[in-house]
Amino acid sequence: MKHLKICAMIFALLQTTNIVIAQTSSTKTTVKTITQTETTITDADTTVKVTEKYVRPAVPVVAPSIMKYLVNAYPEYTVLVKAINAIEMNATFEANGPVTVFAPRNRAFSNIRTSNINKMLKPEMRDSLKGILTYMIVAGNWKTEDLTQKIKEGGGSYSLPTVGGTGNLNFVLNGDVVFIKDNRGNQFALGKPVTTGTGIIYPVDKLLLP
Repeated sequence: MKHLKICAMIFALLQTTNIVIAQTSSTKTTVKTITQTETTITDADTTVKVTEKYVRPAVPVVAPSIMKYLVNAYPEYTVLVKAINAIEMNATFEANGPVTVFAPRNRAFSNIRTSNINKMLKPEMRDSLKGILTYMIVAGNWKTEDLTQKIKEGGGSYSLPTVGGTGNLNFVLNGDVVFIKDNRGNQFALGKPVTTGTGIIYPVDKLLLP
C-alpha cells in the first residue's frame, strides 16, 4: 500500500510537469541543460524526492558572413578589408548567392610600399581597385574536392570566370594540392578553405592580378 502511495504521488507530479524534448538538426546546434532543485512530496509517513530536469530546445549556430569573418580575422586581412571599404564593395560578398573568395592576407601586400597602398585606396583609384578585388571572386561554393574533380575532368586544368568579368582564374594540380593561376602567370597553392554563411574563403599570400 505504501508503494502505491509513492507511485501515485510521482504520477501526479509528472502530470503537472512540462516535459521539453530537444530537437535536432543537420546544422550545428547549441544545447544547454538546466537541472532544477529537488522537489519534495510528503504525506503523513512518506517523503519522496524527485529531481526535475529541463532541456532547452537546440539553437542553430549561424555561420558568420564573409565580411564578418574577414573583419573578425584581425589582423590577417586588415589591408583587404580597408580596400573593400574604400570602394564600398561589401554587398558583392553578400548578394546574389554564395561566392568563393581567394582572399589575400596582409603578407600578400608585403612587397608593396605603404605609400603605394594608401594611394591605391584613394577615390581616384576606385576603378582599378575594383578590378583587382572583383578578380579574386567567383560565383558559387567551390570546395577543394570540387575543384580537384573539375581539374581531373578537364585533363589537368580548369578555369572559372570572375565576377568582375576581367578574366578567368585557372586551377591546376600539383600532386594533391590545388594551385591557382592568374592572368599574368602568377601561380601558387591555395590555403585551407573556410566555409562561411555566404560562401567560401581561400586564404592566399600573393595578389591575383587580372
